[in-house]
Amino acid sequence: MTPEYVLFDHSRDIADQVAEWLAEAADTLAALPATGTRPSTHCVKWPDVVFDPEDLDWFREMEAFMPPPTAEQIRRMDIALGWLSLIDASQIRLRRVINMRLIVHPISGCNRWSWGKIAAQLGRFERTVKRMHREACEVIAKKIAST
Repeated sequence: MTPEYVLFDHSRDIADQVAEWLAEAADTLAALPATGTRPSTHCVKWPDVVFDPEDLDWFREMEAFMPPPTAEQIRRMDIALGWLSLIDASQIRLRRVINMRLIVHPISGCNRWSWGKIAAQLGRFERTVKRMHREACEVIAKKIAST
């Protein structure tokens, strides 16, 4: 199931590495350009703005948005997001916790669903939700290791 080019450091816990891959996938997903999300009839009548070189330097210093992901990051994101299907339908709450943590704000890079918000949404304690996230990573790690 797992491609041969997915390499894990076997001196570390695989579930920890799965969690790292999922966190990177969330950041990569947030950094993807959102072009083509509007209807084609929607257009802006304002002329294009030509920036002065000084303005362009200011934008580079500000780095308001995450840089666009590389092809390698997108490949790893695709692999990590594919792992969500390894969580059985009977464990839908685990998958829901993972999915909520995958939503990252594209400018701040912060998770839109904090542990507290997820706990409130699911009617659980925050530490229980963190344990559920860890359990989901362990389920994925076991299924990856068995292939």
